[in-house]
Amino acid sequence: MEDPMESSGEEKCVEESHKLVDSLDNLRVSAGSSSSSFKKKPVIIIVVGMAGSGKTSFLHRLVCHTFDSIMRGYVLNLVPAVMSLPFGANIDIRDTVRYKEVKMTFITHVCGSLLDYVLVDTPGQIEIFTWSASGAIITEAFASTFPTVTRLPLVLAFNKTDGADHKFALEWMEDFEFYRNIRSVGVSAITGAGMDDFFKAIEASSMLMICVFLFFRADLDKRKVEKEQLEEERREKEMEKLRKDIESSQGRTVVLNTGLKDRDGAEKMMLEG
Repeated sequence: MEDPMESSGEEKCVEESHKLVDSLDNLRVSAGSSSSSFKKKPVIIIVVGMAGSGKTSFLHRLVCHTFDSIMRGYVLNLVPAVMSLPFGANIDIRDTVRYKEVKMTFITHVCGSLLDYVLVDTPGQIEIFTWSASGAIITEAFASTFPTVTRLPLVLAFNKTDGADHKFALEWMEDFEFYRNIRSVGVSAITGAGMDDFFKAIEASSMLMICVFLFFRADLDKRKVEKEQLEEERREKEMEKLRKDIESSQGRTVVLNTGLKDRDGAEKMMLEG
């Protein structure tokens, strides 16, 4: 038997999704985040992976798939050291970063010229570094400074399935609870296999983010209202305190001492008064 609460939640999520799809006709997002209608930005797909994993070829396949499926897409290239791209990019970092000039100026590797390394030597006994106070301070400082954790959906795409099957990797992932919850698909940038499954996973991840936002939005709005109420109460208390101070002074001059520099001047004013 279907749970009515669960079905109503799904209907609400579907209703909101229809509104979001309609809002794609106008990609402008309302400036006020507290508006009653939530308008969605286009889904951003960031392709990351090790060197040689086929990121550029995979992105080329994504661009071709969007054209064939009559999807509206916008392509950005963030690789400055590539000689030619197999696809057209709306924004190309090569128009801004001249990697040859950077290489000649700094005499370094074309990709390394864009990287800064932070080298930290730690004790050989990992327990000492992990459980010591200094180790905790250092690791927390790095975690708060650099983007070590992202709260975005992750879709794992096993590329080059035309050369090797990816099912064995999926079986390995089932042995670990963390990887078991990650959406994963097998794709081939050469043949185009798995593109439909990939975009289905992207759509599911996008809907999950929307539902999570809608779920926590009520709590965020509630906290915002509570914060405004507390701020209003604080201002009223300060105004009440100011009124009492004015009434207790009975029209006499009140000298405010704001620091050591004003002490002599304040004492002089009190003596003259």
